[in-house]
Parts: sequence; C-alpha cells; structure tokens
Amino acid sequence: MTLQYENEQIERIYESEGKIQLIYDYTTMQGGKYQFCFVDKLGLYNEIYFEYLIGIEANDMHEIAQKSDLALIQETLNNIQAKLQFMKQQLIIFSQVKLENIFNLESLYYYIVKSDFIGFGIIFILIIMEVYILKRKILRKKIQ
Repeated sequence: MTLQYENEQIERIYESEGKIQLIYDYTTMQGGKYQFCFVDKLGLYNEIYFEYLIGIEANDMHEIAQKSDLALIQETLNNIQAKLQFMKQQLIIFSQVKLENIFNLESLYYYIVKSDFIGFGIIFILIIMEVYILKRKILRKKIQ
C-alpha cells in the first residue's frame, strides 16, 4: 500500500505477500488530501474493506463540534422530527383507509353472495312452478 500526501513524494507504508487478510492502521496528525493505492499483484482479494475514522472515533479531539456548530444540527434534527411526525400521521391515515377498504370489500362480497343466493332461489322457485304448470297441462290433456 502506498500513500501520497497532497503533492509530496509517494511513500510505501505497508507491504505484504501471500496473506489472505491484511489489517493496517495509519494515523496522521496533519489535515489535507491523502491518496492510498492498493495493489493486488497475485489477484488474491475479491474486495477491500477500507475504514476511514475521524474525530472522536479516531481519538482526534481538536475537531470536536462547538456549541455554535450544534445549533444547525439541532435545527436539522427538528426538521427531521417534524417530517417523521408527518409521515407517521400519513401512515396512520393510510392504514385506516386500507382497513375501511377491506371492510367495504368484505361487505360487497357479502352482498354479492347474498344476491347470488336470492337469484338461485328465484330460479329454483320458477323451475318448480314451471314443472307444476307442465304437469297440470299434461294431466288435463290426458283427461280430455
């Protein structure tokens, strides 16, 4: 692995061959642009995990936010909270509408089934009446 700080000379900071996993820590006390170059000459690695830590995570205490910086963060958090509250209300309304639609579909299904049974009942009664009328006509013709 090589490192170049802004326009300075390239410096080799770590080299290893034949290892499956490489772990290396590099800490700088100087701010600026850094370029890291990873070269896998043997083609052993499918992916590289690069972790970049600054501030408290990297134990860098001179970049800690001051009170003046926190006002903007607080405003942003308040905006996010308001948006989340709005989204929560919209989700509740959506859920209620969805439940109402489900109940409407169930009642519609009930009415369709009910009307089908009524229609079958009417057809059944008409068939019985038709059979009864035909029987009477046939019996009258036999009697005559």
